Amino acid sequence: MYKRTVHCRYCGASGHNRAGCEKHKEYAKNNPDSWAARNVENRKEKAKNRECSYCHTVGHNRATCTILGTDRVKAIITNRKFRKETLAKFQEYGIGLGTLIEYSPAWHYGNQQPILMVVEEIRWDNILYQNKASSIIVNVNGETDIYQSFTPDDSFWSLLGSKNINIIAKAQPECIGIGITKEWTSGISGIKNAFHDF
Repeated sequence: MYKRTVHCRYCGASGHNRAGCEKHKEYAKNNPDSWAARNVENRKEKAKNRECSYCHTVGHNRATCTILGTDRVKAIITNRKFRKETLAKFQEYGIGLGTLIEYSPAWHYGNQQPILMVVEEIRWDNILYQNKASSIIVNVNGETDIYQSFTPDDSFWSLLGSKNINIIAKAQPECIGIGITKEWTSGISGIKNAFHDF
């Protein structure tokens, strides 16, 4: 991915902008009546009145918010534990690539046949302690363009083994956990989705 290089409009050097330019700050300090001095003071005043979009406290922004930093660490620890428990359930029920699932939605009435589904993909980074995103992607009745998805939350686990969702054939043990990374196991990957835009 291309990332542009920042160039300072004051000194022309790369790697910083005018707000972070030491030469600009030095000039402003030595010339208190200059435009540069007014510019530096205006920036300081704006920074003092800036409100953090995360904690809504004045005086800092989201990038320097210590509350966000603390909450992020707590979220990663919670997520690590949640993912460990979820992976254990996947292993217990045999959910992985190739799992054959029989699904009878609540809206099926009468003699309608259950829907057969094969797990084609696990979106690991969608598995978060908040459990809001679908991550178990299944192919419906062998149709390559018809997909359904499940979120491994409490409602999914309670339906599993009931009349609504049954495992017909478990995935091979070596197919459970394919795609898991070190960042996933540590709870880090995908965690920004728990904080909207952090």
